[in-house]
Amino acid sequence: MAKMKIRCELTLRNTLLYDDKWSNITHLYITGDWNWNHKYGDYTADLFVREDVFDGLIRLEELRFVWTPRVTLYPGCFRGLDNLRILDLSDCVELGYDSFMSAFESDLTLPKLEQLILHMTGNKAKHFVFKDSFAKLLTTRPVYVLDISDMIIEAYDLELIGRYAKHLLFLNISGISVINFTLSNENIRNFSAPFKVLDASRSYTITSRVPYMLCMWPPYEYVISDHNMIGLIVETLYMDNLCGYLQKQ
Repeated sequence: MAKMKIRCELTLRNTLLYDDKWSNITHLYITGDWNWNHKYGDYTADLFVREDVFDGLIRLEELRFVWTPRVTLYPGCFRGLDNLRILDLSDCVELGYDSFMSAFESDLTLPKLEQLILHMTGNKAKHFVFKDSFAKLLTTRPVYVLDISDMIIEAYDLELIGRYAKHLLFLNISGISVINFTLSNENIRNFSAPFKVLDASRSYTITSRVPYMLCMWPPYEYVISDHNMIGLIVETLYMDNLCGYLQKQ
């Protein structure tokens, strides 16, 4: 495992990580300096991730950005990461949606991606839209963990995510806030993925309307209702700090 600590503005180029010593790295954490940020009351300076920067890290399986809020991803920056399984962009609050999408050039980008973690990503930039374009990213990749917790998002379509994410086992939507709720589709009745775990904690942050949840046994079939009925069969459901009431039939 390697850790790269960022304090000042930095542009990552392919010449920086290209010698032989990087070829055996399997885990890479690119971190900001928390003590530095806290002392000077500002984020880590801008981090620009250019094209082909990781091309020499042929064995990299896990890439995490930690305490690096100001990240810009360029088209082609994920080239060569054919073995990457985990991409963690948590707390990259100034990473915009367009920048994120541009990093996925084609269906060949990150072909083995299994976990995509976007906790609070883009909250101070152009907000994410979890609909057509994003959903198609999950079609050709074996993503089984999708974490979009505590994100401020423009709109979403959970049914579409389920249709494209054929391998999805765990979805974390806890604490999300939706700007254009009328443009969103919360229907997850027709999930075709082998769905197992849903974290819908703190659901009161999704909308000001009060939802309720209907629980039937057996099997575990949970129906969240808020004007429109939606249903999903799962094995594990998290509802911490849920606003509403629980009814069992």
